[in-house]
Amino acid sequence: MANKTFAIITDIHSNSSALSEALDIINNRADVDQLICLGDCFSLGPEPEKTLETLRSIDNCIFIRGNHDRYLIENLWDQELPSLKAWTHMTQYVNRLSKMKNGLQKNWAQRV
Repeated sequence: MANKTFAIITDIHSNSSALSEALDIINNRADVDQLICLGDCFSLGPEPEKTLETLRSIDNCIFIRGNHDRYLIENLWDQELPSLKAWTHMTQYVNRLSKMKNGLQKNWAQRV
């Protein structure tokens, strides 16, 4: 069985600039055989249309639907709004990630 190198993208959440940067890093590597997108491509971010356009332009990518993608496709958010407690938790989580942003981006870019 031959070895195969995978590049994985996930949790894009309509952040098209981060997606473009990730794809540039992946495309600059000669050893990536297969790209896999683990979902959560949309919601929460600023540019869902541009994100969709970019994702559609990727050749030979395996897409797996994430829970956020499922919520959008099945209109689950229309049926059940998140509780205030869940919203507060998510806001705190996003704020923590924002503070860690520079270190995470540098670390991730070196590992891809």
